[in-house]
Amino acid sequence: MNNVAVLMATFNGEKFIHSQLKSILKSESKNTIYISDDASNDNTLNIINDLQSDSINVICTKKKGSSCKNFLSLIRSFPEDDIEKYEYFAFSDQDDVISKTHYANSINNMMRTGADLCGSSVINIDDKGNILNKISYQSKQTNYSHLVGGLAPGFTFVFSKKLFKLFRKKLLINDMPEVYWHDWLLFGFCIESGLKAISKKSGDAFYRQHDDNITGSRRSLFGIKDRLAKIIDSFYLEQIIKVSIALKRLTGKKNLVYRILHNDANLKEKLDFLFNSRTRIHDRFAISYVLLNLMLNTKKLKLTYIGE
Repeated sequence: MNNVAVLMATFNGEKFIHSQLKSILKSESKNTIYISDDASNDNTLNIINDLQSDSINVICTKKKGSSCKNFLSLIRSFPEDDIEKYEYFAFSDQDDVISKTHYANSINNMMRTGADLCGSSVINIDDKGNILNKISYQSKQTNYSHLVGGLAPGFTFVFSKKLFKLFRKKLLINDMPEVYWHDWLLFGFCIESGLKAISKKSGDAFYRQHDDNITGSRRSLFGIKDRLAKIIDSFYLEQIIKVSIALKRLTGKKNLVYRILHNDANLKEKLDFLFNSRTRIHDRFAISYVLLNLMLNTKKLKLTYIGE
């Protein structure tokens, strides 16, 4: 049985957190939950404490200001002496549900493929736990997937101690721009560090769709509207740039987006990036719109985000 440290960021999660914690504790793997709370003002912490479990540790309750900041703070402040207790680490949101086999299946897939990060396809559920549909996140990765978006929903992520230690080490010594998605950042860091990431076919994690989702499923009405809005108002473009800068600082490598901003990419690279950043046609069309904006406004964007 593998030991897994489950990293959970919480904020006003009283509605669903009990069911998520119970699902993690019932898992086939041996899990210990580490929680960073973002100064909740509801009953979240009382619900956690009422479980009276030795497998749950609340390590910080100070205000961070966003889900991403909360997760990154949790990684930075993870107890140094506890790291070697675990072979694997995982992200968890406060409102979803995982099956008994989720962590074990992810670990088996990682061991079989030599990957250091595993995401998962999901089963969407409503706020009452009723199944809505299944979503596959097993699309083939391109050379640029990690520069334009995430691997799979972050709460499905399971990753090796090797990746966790390397990511944590770099976070502790580098300042970064304010990125929106911690899971996209870890995925990008994994690939830029020369490690392998996969997403498993079996959907054994339940992705709860409700009014307070940060992003939501790409097939839900809210998720579709949210993604379109982020494309139109240049939010995705901003995040692509910020993630590229963060990855440069964390790894020391000049990724393609960073090189485009510095006029250090040739036409072939730009065209390949523009048309082949995603495998799914509608994803490719949407991202191409964003990337074209990047390439046509390089000088202005560089000045805005890098200041050079």
